[in-house]
Amino acid sequence: MKKVLQALNIHTEGDAVFLPHYEVVSIEENMPLYLVTYNLLTNRDGNSSNQPMMQELFGYTVHEHWNTWAEINPVTAKANGISDKNLIWVESPLGSIKVTARVNPGIMPGVVSVPFGMGHTSYGRYAKGIGSNPVSLMKNKYDKLNGIPALQATKVKISLAN
Repeated sequence: MKKVLQALNIHTEGDAVFLPHYEVVSIEENMPLYLVTYNLLTNRDGNSSNQPMMQELFGYTVHEHWNTWAEINPVTAKANGISDKNLIWVESPLGSIKVTARVNPGIMPGVVSVPFGMGHTSYGRYAKGIGSNPVSLMKNKYDKLNGIPALQATKVKISLAN
């Protein structure tokens, strides 16, 4: 039984194994932060990336245009030696992306928030090679209790880009 539970990455023991219960989806000890991704109101499905006017609007709330940014809480930023507008690496076990740090007290501590919609490898001259795609960092994980994709389960670390 223990071998089956290990193969399924289930850490609960006893009767709770057979009952609905929460299991932590991601346990990367050297990755202390959670990657939280979101869709921009101006680019919900990524289809606006090839329009120059829309590239100017994507980051209007953080004054960041034609580039991908990561929003980080001031406490998290300070703990990692990062200031507003620094270029940083966001790294997961699957890879890393280079983004501009935007320090924002509205972001939960322990979280790195990166928008979807940029980092295309094609899609025209205004989209190709502009920004970074956070999907390249995300693991294909599912919540074991309900079976839906665990989109916010990817653990990351951040560092200054030299």
